[in-house]
Amino acid sequence: MNLRIFYGFVFLLFYAACKPTDKQKLLGKWQCENDWFHYKTDSTYSSGKYEITMVDNYKYTLDAQTHELNIYTNKANETFYLKYKFVHDDTLYVRNIMSSDTSWVVFTRQNEKK
Repeated sequence: MNLRIFYGFVFLLFYAACKPTDKQKLLGKWQCENDWFHYKTDSTYSSGKYEITMVDNYKYTLDAQTHELNIYTNKANETFYLKYKFVHDDTLYVRNIMSSDTSWVVFTRQNEKK
């Protein structure tokens, strides 16, 4: 019995160590209809519509404890404060914290072209 508990503890420890962080989950390209965002490892993002890149290499911050994603732009005093949640590995829900609209916008992970 003690051996089962030990192996169970070891399994849980490895599972917790291997579980990706929210930052790791966010990395990559996400799309909602024609709009897309590509979050990069250096805490910058690019975004656009269709195949057109409209924003490139602007900063973002992610707080995994409060589930807040802040997206900065090139306009003074314009920052998007978003709540987020992951549904599985391929679906990201976001909503604007500053809006009275509490509905979620659904993004899906896009496979990167090699």
